[in-house]
Amino acid sequence: MSLGSHAFLQRVVRHHERILTAAASSSVASREAKPQAGSRASPGGSVLVLLPVEESLRDLGVPEQLLVETHLFLPASFPSQFINLRGQGIHRDNGVLISDFGFPTPLRLDILAEEVIYDRGLILECLLVSSSLFSSPASSSSSSSSSSSSSSSASSHLPSHASGRRSWNGVARVDDEQEKEEKENLEKIEADLRAETTRWWRGSKAGAAAERDVEEEISFFRNTYVLTLGCDTEIASRLRELVSVCARRVCLLGPALGTGAGGALLARSSAGSDAVAAVASTVESFVFLRLQDRLWSFAVQALATRQEKLEMKLKTLRENLPFLHERLQVKPVLRNVPLQASAAILDQLSTWRLPEQKTACLAWVVRSVQNACRKHVRLVHGQQRRAEMERKETRVSPPPPQPVEITVDDLVGLLLVTAALSQGRLLLANLWVMNLFNLQRPREAQFDEASFHLTTLQSALSFACVVSVPQTQTTPRRGEPQT
Repeated sequence: MSLGSHAFLQRVVRHHERILTAAASSSVASREAKPQAGSRASPGGSVLVLLPVEESLRDLGVPEQLLVETHLFLPASFPSQFINLRGQGIHRDNGVLISDFGFPTPLRLDILAEEVIYDRGLILECLLVSSSLFSSPASSSSSSSSSSSSSSSASSHLPSHASGRRSWNGVARVDDEQEKEEKENLEKIEADLRAETTRWWRGSKAGAAAERDVEEEISFFRNTYVLTLGCDTEIASRLRELVSVCARRVCLLGPALGTGAGGALLARSSAGSDAVAAVASTVESFVFLRLQDRLWSFAVQALATRQEKLEMKLKTLRENLPFLHERLQVKPVLRNVPLQASAAILDQLSTWRLPEQKTACLAWVVRSVQNACRKHVRLVHGQQRRAEMERKETRVSPPPPQPVEITVDDLVGLLLVTAALSQGRLLLANLWVMNLFNLQRPREAQFDEASFHLTTLQSALSFACVVSVPQTQTTPRRGEPQT
């Protein structure tokens, strides 16, 4: 198992990012000032992180910040020497770390495993060691007097760390927590909307009258307006009028809007236009929530034929990903990025009712794709650096890996791969609803980040609809005539 799941490293990365970033910055500055310094195994800007076996961290009684600062090291001026953030020094002698200065007692730690981990632009050289630097003198002396005994004892800890029988996996746990947080944020959009409008309608007698008026306007649109595919701009214009009428009616409530999130914004707003915009935004969401079933059912039915053709094309592309990468000129280093998790998120678009939820879900997909790319690039660079460091004949340190920029062209290709992996169920209906919502917004709001994500996915699917996938030659089955 990767050292990235070590509990101590997880605490450092998640709760002491400031200390970690400062250490990396100090390492970069030091190496730029003295480019000849440093060891072969310590690339510029890296931080050496000692990960004690977890048994040695129990009942230490040491403040966590002190524990972190003691186990984070920077390269010193001489090869294989390191200084931690407390000013204490150690050096590496093959598979052993030996204390040099600053420690109350001599220490000798066996290195049980090592791995270079790339995390958000930081290079972490992680060493799994036989004990913490706060071990008792007795344990340190016994380790020093008998390295073989220490190695044997420490090796007994290794399976519990390296096997899959741990009570929890740190990396998976972080991913699960992030997914839970993303879903909670999406659910909160509709929950906040319902809570806010309920305060409007139930806040006074005037609120109940306003609710009836707004519902009448929405019902009139629902019962009289004929939706037609290809007339998106006209539909959006009519929806904009509907939102404006409803927003003006709600604004007449005045003091009744003083409670809740929208009312608080009205109270703080210094300009009347800001207050109206705040109410209009909530009314806009309310209108789309009330019309959701009407718009969604129309989109699904009207786009059924196109959707079927798209799913067939995505299936073909899913079976020809190398061709897809080549045609869209995705960078070679990004062509093996695992995007199954992003595809699973894209599949959730249909579960959200509001257009804002759908656009937020699409933004989550894009973030997931970008995170997958970063993790994959770090893994590739880490493998390359380890391969270089393992070549004994290499006397010059390998150049640091260059950052990989994810361009718009790359993102189009990666989103299309994500759509292909997700099979694209009801994708066109979701895009139609999101695009309609975007078109009825003020023009300046049609060019924000959410709109960029939407147009990027639309570009990817447009390419999928027109591209011709080459037919792969197959060997005829026995008994079939050859053509």
